[in-house]
Amino acid sequence: MEIKMINAADTWELRQKILRPDKPLQYIQLPDDAAGTHYGLYEGDRLLAVISTFMDRGEIQFRKFATVQDKQGQGYGTKLLRHVMAAAQMSGATAIWCNARKDKVSFYEKFGLETTPVENERDGIKYIIMRKQLVGKTINNRLEQQICFLVEVDKLKTIYRKNYVIGTDRRETDAEHSWHLAVMAMLLAEYVDDYPIDVFKVVKMLLIHDIVEIDAGDTYCFDQQAGVDKDVREQAAAGRLFGLLPADQSQELRDLWEEFEQKQSPEARLADALDRLQPLLLHYHTGGKSWQENGITSDKVRERNKRTKDIAIELGQLVEQVIQDSIARGYLRK
Repeated sequence: MEIKMINAADTWELRQKILRPDKPLQYIQLPDDAAGTHYGLYEGDRLLAVISTFMDRGEIQFRKFATVQDKQGQGYGTKLLRHVMAAAQMSGATAIWCNARKDKVSFYEKFGLETTPVENERDGIKYIIMRKQLVGKTINNRLEQQICFLVEVDKLKTIYRKNYVIGTDRRETDAEHSWHLAVMAMLLAEYVDDYPIDVFKVVKMLLIHDIVEIDAGDTYCFDQQAGVDKDVREQAAAGRLFGLLPADQSQELRDLWEEFEQKQSPEARLADALDRLQPLLLHYHTGGKSWQENGITSDKVRERNKRTKDIAIELGQLVEQVIQDSIARGYLRK
């Protein structure tokens, strides 16, 4: 068994099948699903149980808790809920609660949740609010905000890109991409001759440049239609995500992100060049698989990487060499 964070959409089919099989799939989708943290319990590749959590004013609500029919009563749901409650405790939440079906009260009581006077009814089903007070707040507000942000950005591990990880058949996540770029910055900044480069600033910029994709999703660089509203989506995401931090750090990271987006400073131009070079290297070392799947030509790749030579001549030469060799090997259409 393995428990891992998943996308909201990955929970919908199981939610609908177990909780409301009489309703269409859209019925079990929550308006704030994008802001939630979603967990799935797997056995091999099979998703057996799901649960979604939402933080509000220091408390965590869990919702849409469902286990596949043939595994109910065998401890799978219990294992998943215990995992979620432990995560809530670690996050610094002051309480965890749910809107429980009244026929499930005894199940939740086993986890220390207690009934409250608040009851409600929806679609003929009776519910009651149950909650558990967690360890009282023992950390200062600044640290609480920082931990909240760190927990939230863990979702970057679930955002998948178009390119493949070298030596595998799986796609790369944004978190892996950002780490790889940070390492590249440490090693390749020396090829910038005309400007003094603050390498640490470049590393910080690269580590946070794709955080907005937690909310906005990954926009494929060669998909012009998907890019139409990209700026609007990402600006809204930046406001929410960086806004989780204390004001000074929120401003620092937002400024770094904006600098990267504007691509004017030497650090931002280097970061941008590396952000384009890294996928090029992955495409080359995976036989151009993603290029071929998406009908990408050498002209598009060359246009995508054309600014690299302006910040680092040798890296620009490397780009052209990789493109030419990719064409020769049949990885990339001319």
